[in-house]
Amino acid sequence: MLTGADILDKTKAALADYCILPSAEALDAITLWIAMTHASAAFDFAPRLVVKSVEKRSGKTRVLEVVDGMSHDPIRLVNASISYLFRRVELAGDQPPTLLLDEADTLFGSPRQAERNEDLRGLLNSGFQRGTLYGRVEGQTLKPREYRTFAMAALAGIGDLPDTIEDRAIVVRIKRRGPGEYAMPFRSRNDGGRLQQIRSELAAWLEDSIDDLAALRPDLPVVDRAADVWEPLCAIADYAGGQWPRQAWQAAKSLTSAQYDSVVDSSFSAQLLNDVRIVFGQLGTPKALPTAIIIERLSALDEAPWRTLNGTGLDPRILSRRLTPYGVRPVSVRIGTEVVRGYRHADLKDAWDRYLEPETQGDTTATSATQQPPSVALVTT
Repeated sequence: MLTGADILDKTKAALADYCILPSAEALDAITLWIAMTHASAAFDFAPRLVVKSVEKRSGKTRVLEVVDGMSHDPIRLVNASISYLFRRVELAGDQPPTLLLDEADTLFGSPRQAERNEDLRGLLNSGFQRGTLYGRVEGQTLKPREYRTFAMAALAGIGDLPDTIEDRAIVVRIKRRGPGEYAMPFRSRNDGGRLQQIRSELAAWLEDSIDDLAALRPDLPVVDRAADVWEPLCAIADYAGGQWPRQAWQAAKSLTSAQYDSVVDSSFSAQLLNDVRIVFGQLGTPKALPTAIIIERLSALDEAPWRTLNGTGLDPRILSRRLTPYGVRPVSVRIGTEVVRGYRHADLKDAWDRYLEPETQGDTTATSATQQPPSVALVTT
């Protein structure tokens, strides 16, 4: 007879066969997440699974296909209207379906797209915690209606998803397959039976263990919102036994650390903030720099996106809009007899200290005397 640990091992093996994942911890996390879809009735939180990459053809859709094959009652959102999803989750009761959304970046990638999909975003956000309701106004009579939205959800996309989603998620950043990396071809017709068998084994193990799982209070290596995300997965690992409690702990620590440490790398605005720091360092850390010089130097940085941003390049308006959330705003600076708009080092230094990792040797490069900016003075008002 298979034990819980045996079934998790089989789930993990199937993932490893068909998907290229960045680490053993990511593999363990997705395995436990799949198992939790069969036992969400035992928990107060339904962690989201976010699988993202920086480019196409990195295997995100493949991961969702394999997750689909082993999860409880999966629904691909591409085939379902938002009204259907609200009703489907409401009618499911204590054991809701598993929502799967590919190409999520096309739905939330811009303010206009996000606005058009606000109901979907509301369902994903409110569905994280049991008991949270989402209100809608429906029909010609504009009758108010509240829906239960608690459900597991997995999303895949290019780049970052909204913070409100990622903050409630296990985030796995995958890369395009490298030389020497191999995954077995996956075809539902040929390989679906294997995944369906694992789905049945997970259901038989977990769906009759809801009360036992609900009583567990696992020790956690993370706190705050991350604890809400990881408690159900660690509980399932503890229930399974074997090596899974240790593996769950390691996955929680590793992925949570990577998720928050990568904010600077994955955030467009934070990349800009970091590159402005590089520019100031290249120019000898002056007290202030004119906006025009900052943009000129940013556009010259190797492998930076600023020269071709939006097809026309970075401009003062975009620079100001991206830095304002960090408490950095343009001020008046004097170049000789001319007064222009620019940025103070002191304002930027505060933002760098708060939001960026400390500089390491080699982060900035020295410039020659001919590359130095003109003498700049602050204009007091």
